[in-house]
Amino acid sequence: MADLPDLSPSELDGFLYADIGQEPNGMPLTVLSLLARSGLDPWDEARRLCALPDATAISCMTGRIRSSSPRLRNRADPRSLAATLVTRLPGHQFHTPVQSGWIMEGDALSSPLLIFVGYIAFCLAATLAAKFL
Repeated sequence: MADLPDLSPSELDGFLYADIGQEPNGMPLTVLSLLARSGLDPWDEARRLCALPDATAISCMTGRIRSSSPRLRNRADPRSLAATLVTRLPGHQFHTPVQSGWIMEGDALSSPLLIFVGYIAFCLAATLAAKFL
């Protein structure tokens, strides 16, 4: 694989040894174990991801997370986890993870601002109801 960046294994440690979950026996699950269980050489895959644009690397890691153990793939937002992991790769750490302000979660459309506005509206309605009832 001549197209892979020439990186020492220690340069990939922050990515490969990132804790991404917990095994049923309480042991931490790392990116290294996730990739190895997928039948990949973790260091080669990390080098390959380093050579990809952020969005593509995030998409690849999201797919790996979704095809992993039920405990990991059932996380609320595997794309967010993937984006965080990609920032640990050499050459990606200074980039903002690719993620829009709107997030699709199942059939619900949510945004941090929308959630905040909804919370304020609920508090205002509850206060007014308590005051006038």
